[in-house]
This record gives sequence, C-alpha cells and structure tokens, in this order.
Amino acid sequence: MNIFMDKKGNEYCLSIKDNGVGLSRDFDFENLNTLGMDLVKSLIKQIDGELEIKREKGTQFIIKFLK
Repeated sequence: MNIFMDKKGNEYCLSIKDNGVGLSRDFDFENLNTLGMDLVKSLIKQIDGELEIKREKGTQFIIKFLK
C-alpha cells in the first residue's frame, strides 16, 4: 500500500493505492454502507472534498480538497 500527499497551488491531493485485485466495475461507492466507506464519505463531506477512484493495477482512492 502506498499513501501520498501532494499540494498543487491551493489544492491538496491525498492518494491511497494498493496493487491488489482491485474493485469490480459495478462497485457503487455512493450506495455502499460499511463503516469504512461511511468514514471516508464523512471525511470528504467535512473537508468539502471530492473522491476519484481508479481501478488500474489495484485500487487507488484520490481525495482532492482546497486549503
């Protein structure tokens, strides 16, 4: 697992990536009600951020938010 934090201008980008089997294409982040995903959704809402999910060679969650 790799965790990166980057800053470009006044935007921050937090990236969490693994090299596992990845998420299925029908994975629905918005309608998944697990404790982990509820915590991620709550964090994104609190920091007024946005989430991008990439499914290439594992899974990557990218959370972008402004300073």
